[in-house]
Amino acid sequence: MASSRNPDAPAAPALPSAPAVEPLEAQAPNPSIVPSDPPSPEMEATAEALTREEVLRRRRRRAARLAGVYRRLYWAMAEEVRARHRQYVWDLARSPLEAEQPPPPPGAPIPAVGEPPRPAPVPRRKKCGFTGCKVRAMATTRFCHSHILSDPKQVLYKPCAYITKRFVP
Repeated sequence: MASSRNPDAPAAPALPSAPAVEPLEAQAPNPSIVPSDPPSPEMEATAEALTREEVLRRRRRRAARLAGVYRRLYWAMAEEVRARHRQYVWDLARSPLEAEQPPPPPGAPIPAVGEPPRPAPVPRRKKCGFTGCKVRAMATTRFCHSHILSDPKQVLYKPCAYITKRFVP
């Protein structure tokens, strides 16, 4: 039988039928074959056929590399969510978990049938409880950061020891 690419090529000899192949576990290991390091990606790329073991080794290596990529991506995203949540709490001066909406006042108009209900007003940012201070209060507190630090009895917060350019003469 001639090849479709090369019509002048001689016909390939018929292969004798092979006996039934035993499963891999049933075969005795060949002591002359020493397991070696996995083939390099360049060698795998140029190979025409890979053994089942080489294919499984390559799949395992690629799956482990992909799992590592996903793991790093997950932790990077978790860190970003943590930082954004911290900033959210600081900006709004309240915890996002406190989704308590104030009840409507007794004289509030009742929405008509078919009219969508009005959303409850968002509470304004709380200002520092210290007289004359107009800085916004820290999350879940009544006072701003500087007034919390000025209280000699408080033990939860301590000033940062890092020197910024703003405070350098």
